[in-house]
Amino acid sequence: MSMSAFPHGTCAAAAVTLSVIVAPTKSITDAPVIPGTTAYTWVGVDSDGDLYSSTTSAVPDVSYETWLDAGLSTQVWVEATLGGLGPDALTSGSSAQGSRLACSTDRKWGYSAAPGTGLSGTVTLDFYDAAAGGSLLDSQDVSLDADATGV
Repeated sequence: MSMSAFPHGTCAAAAVTLSVIVAPTKSITDAPVIPGTTAYTWVGVDSDGDLYSSTTSAVPDVSYETWLDAGLSTQVWVEATLGGLGPDALTSGSSAQGSRLACSTDRKWGYSAAPGTGLSGTVTLDFYDAAAGGSLLDSQDVSLDADATGV
């Protein structure tokens, strides 16, 4: 069965419908107001089907969108690609980038900026129906802006 038979973000595998639908873009900004504070911005893909953001100022994490429309997270892989900044800019604890990771485990990517500095970059999240090959189900560009210039 060809993918052209299904709407964007949807495919059928073994009689199970799988659907991933995300907004094309999202922006996450952190600008802490407490002197001496490091700014952190994170985007995460939860195995329960939610996308979440996290910042220094917003604790706990905030779910901003449901990515899994139909099917199971075990049927989906996510690949994060960095734009604007290299992998060395990722905050410790970030998931691997540049390869597909199973969505059956929570994943996150983030940037941090030391007091008096700022850092901005884009993380592109591509969702696939296979660990290799397969079909691109949907994609989201997430702008991460960690701004500690005012502290």
